[in-house]
Amino acid sequence: MTALVELIPLRCIRCETPVPAEAGQVAWSCSQCHQGLLLDENIGLTELAIHYAGQISPTKTGRPFWVVRGQVSMQRESEKGWFDSSQHQADQDWEDTRLFFTPAYSISLDEMLDQAVKMTSNPPELTDGDPRSFLPVTLSPVDLPALIEYLILSVEASRKDKIKKIDISVALETPVLWVLP
Repeated sequence: MTALVELIPLRCIRCETPVPAEAGQVAWSCSQCHQGLLLDENIGLTELAIHYAGQISPTKTGRPFWVVRGQVSMQRESEKGWFDSSQHQADQDWEDTRLFFTPAYSISLDEMLDQAVKMTSNPPELTDGDPRSFLPVTLSPVDLPALIEYLILSVEASRKDKIKKIDISVALETPVLWVLP
């Protein structure tokens, strides 16, 4: 028996304007009222706050990033044992709550990781500006915990010690979509 698939047109939750959704996209801004919209697989379209960086030129297309505040705790073991200088450095690097930046548009995993590490290490200024066009949002916020753990693993793997074991725990707040230059 084949299951019937019903296509339901997406409409803005505020003004009912049709949302020009393409396959793989998960978030939009209404072209009429600029309401942010997120596709939740369980309940359909929900409200999404979208922030636009003031540094985006009106003639440029912005790049969407999920920005989420998080706290990292870890235990790492290297060839030297549980506590060594790399462990001390890791503790210092991750001790404070920080903002994690993850590209929300389609790029390769290597590019995503590179941008996420750079922007998390050296966060851009987040100053609100006017709504601008932006690249399609294809990364669901549901995927962020795993990607952020992967980001942390790659930072830790790049340390000069010979890591044997690492246990990571990340507590994340609600992600926010920022459109950046």
